[in-house]
Amino acid sequence: MPVTLQDSDGAGRGARRSASGVRRARARKDRSADGNALRPIGILVSERSEYVRGDAAAPFAEADFIRRLMAAAPRHGLVAYAFDPASWDSRTNAVAGWRSTDRGWQREAVEAPSLLYDRLWPDDRASRERSFAALRIMRERGGFRLLNGSLPGKTAVLRALSRCPEIRPLLPPSAPYRGERSLVDWIDARGGAAFLKPAGGSQGKGALVLAQSQGGGLDAERP
Repeated sequence: MPVTLQDSDGAGRGARRSASGVRRARARKDRSADGNALRPIGILVSERSEYVRGDAAAPFAEADFIRRLMAAAPRHGLVAYAFDPASWDSRTNAVAGWRSTDRGWQREAVEAPSLLYDRLWPDDRASRERSFAALRIMRERGGFRLLNGSLPGKTAVLRALSRCPEIRPLLPPSAPYRGERSLVDWIDARGGAAFLKPAGGSQGKGALVLAQSQGGGLDAERP
């Protein structure tokens, strides 16, 4: 399937065009300030169809963070593109790669980088199924290296981090929820408040702030 591209400014407008892989893409020879070639790295994202229609401020989640990653990449000998795995053309190994420019987010057909950093945060179930199914096909084909993988639950991560003397002082006080009594004891010992997050949650989904009210009960709110 040809890669379909949309040159977009901040409002998501622009002329559509198609590119059948890298053979029709503009050749890129990104180099560092000292003239050395930069190694490409792909940041995996889940595109928002609302952006193309002008109904979203950014083409994917974490756009500001990804923009900063792209800006920092050349200092480490890298050039970064963001792309949705669903844009990958298996015949030509091309993807629709996003770059942050002075004109806003732009995308063009580029060769799929072999190094991949997973920042897939789909907005809905359909986007999730599309992006993750495409990533699974890419990995089954081979030739791609995923730099990060799935993490265990937060309790296991905290336990692993606490074994590092340099990191341990930076960790927030934390404990697993073991029922109502454990929560009440925690709130009493921690100044009357608690911040709860699902052990397997992400990006704040399901987080809850609890605080003692003047009447002795608990007030709850989403952060």
